[in-house]
Amino acid sequence: MKLPLMTLAGLCILSTLPVSGALNINYNFDASVNIDAQSAAIRAASVWENALNDSVTVTVDFGFSSLGATTLGSTSAVQLAAGFDTIRNRMVIDNSLESAPDAIVNYLPTAATASFSALTNYGGNPISYGLSGNISASKANLKSIGFTGLDTQFGASDGAFNFSTDFNFDFDNSDGVATGSYDFESVVLHEIAHLLGFISVVDQIDARLAAGETSILGISPTALDLFRFDSENLPTNDAEFAAFARDLSTEDSASLSNVSIAYAMETGVQTGSGQQASHFKDNSDLGTLDPTLAPGEIAALSTADLLALDLIGWDVDSLLLPVPEPRVCGVITASLAFLCVILRRPCR
Repeated sequence: MKLPLMTLAGLCILSTLPVSGALNINYNFDASVNIDAQSAAIRAASVWENALNDSVTVTVDFGFSSLGATTLGSTSAVQLAAGFDTIRNRMVIDNSLESAPDAIVNYLPTAATASFSALTNYGGNPISYGLSGNISASKANLKSIGFTGLDTQFGASDGAFNFSTDFNFDFDNSDGVATGSYDFESVVLHEIAHLLGFISVVDQIDARLAAGETSILGISPTALDLFRFDSENLPTNDAEFAAFARDLSTEDSASLSNVSIAYAMETGVQTGSGQQASHFKDNSDLGTLDPTLAPGEIAALSTADLLALDLIGWDVDSLLLPVPEPRVCGVITASLAFLCVILRRPCR
């Protein structure tokens, strides 16, 4: 299940003052969700709520159904798109208002300077591609960077969670996880991250390549993709971060990078590394955004998880983030002008 990509239109009201508070995650449980599952889901939500300082309410539909032999849970996030500089500039402005601003966000490229690399050849066939001129993001992510009125314009729901009836879940890990069962709280923790914006357009490119398309047009990189680079060509200073091409290829190795730190990423189920690109590298011990979960395993939020959400606009306390290494600063001016105008996770 995937909700459509919609375009922001008209003017929206933006907050220009820092707003401190806490994230509030509301679930719309359907009749398939028993009380034990509800309690575990609420505990998972509280982990994210305690980690993020944004005064934002996120609403998500929540249910169970058969998802097949490999998928523990899936997320369909409402995704919206707007002009590249509209979202890029809002990320820069919002970052300046956070309790612990990320200096690197000021060096995000503008539409005029941004470049992206993608597949040029697949299966012996030349592939052409083209950008839409937009950035996409989950509706929840756009709320975190100050867009308001989105629930009125696009509906109250920010997405939907669907969890598998084909696996045994343990709904209370306080005494460990039962043999042969999966920790439900860990799965919910993971799916919340996708809802909040840990998503990559590379998964769409992967699906279109696998479907045989040779002209992949209308690509809208996500907010997360603005930090996605070829692992063999990572930026080492602010000027390189601004200038280096972001990597949307399924063939290359990829990393999430803020110059100081780089985290390996997956590159696609069908034409890439074998796992969805909207994840850290499988079994790399980077946190809850690992694409797979083993029976009995309990996942927890990591500094990698939190840094990723922090970079795309969520306000994370600096004490929870990795300590950055010294950076070499390039000479570049960041524009602060106000311009206003989805996902499945196999956990095996």
